[in-house]
Amino acid sequence: MKPDYVLVDASYYLYRAHYASSHNPLSTKDGFPTGIIKFMSMMFHKLIVSYDCPIVAVFDSKKENSFRREIYADYKATRKPTPEEITEQFVPVCEMLRHMGICLVKRNGFEADDIIYTLSQSAYRNKKNCLILTGDKDLGQCINKYVWLLDTKSDKRTDAKALY
Repeated sequence: MKPDYVLVDASYYLYRAHYASSHNPLSTKDGFPTGIIKFMSMMFHKLIVSYDCPIVAVFDSKKENSFRREIYADYKATRKPTPEEITEQFVPVCEMLRHMGICLVKRNGFEADDIIYTLSQSAYRNKKNCLILTGDKDLGQCINKYVWLLDTKSDKRTDAKALY
């Protein structure tokens, strides 16, 4: 089944790029880290070549801004802070993705999976095929006859048929 659009859990991709680049750190001659930028460009280039449809990169907002923190103050309190390399390279990554023609979505107070779920339900209501690229198992709740998941790290596809 060909997707009408692809939703990418870009926060998940940022962490994948961070860990991939940590084994062989890259930087400019001035010392600015560039490994995440390189790996994100490679991953998204592969998506552009693989899918002939709009690609949407969805990012988390800061966990401190989450509406869940208002409900439960200890929400994700034990999570480690975002690695500095990700924070430093975030703006250049976003600029690069925009230049590649990728639509970026980030909304204060919401995590990427909240936004992805909302967009996937819109796909269902509009009978549009939607592929979600993530390693987040929680997004399995999005699956229906028009929406499926692909974990590009393991190349595992999960669709409605796989659930029954």
